[in-house]
Amino acid sequence: MRFEVGCPCCGLQIMTSEDIASMIAVRKDLALTSFICPRCGSRLAVMTGMPSCLNRVPAGPSRETIQVYLDYFHHELEDVESVDDAIAEIDGYLPHGD
Repeated sequence: MRFEVGCPCCGLQIMTSEDIASMIAVRKDLALTSFICPRCGSRLAVMTGMPSCLNRVPAGPSRETIQVYLDYFHHELEDVESVDDAIAEIDGYLPHGD
């Protein structure tokens, strides 16, 4: 994919998808894409179409998998009486970076 990007210092630059520094999805078909000018190093930001390879929505987990997780959490939390108890129980399993 080729992009024509105007640099205020160096003029029109031809970029490819390999030159993308960052990309933020604005919509399914539109992205704010930034490049680094190969001549002066300025960051250039332009609105571009979303590359088709990034336009696919991955399939989520199956309903059966979701139900397994729901059943697990229901079982684990059935004896918890308050949010504070739940946080205390969860906190006991998380590393504290000591």
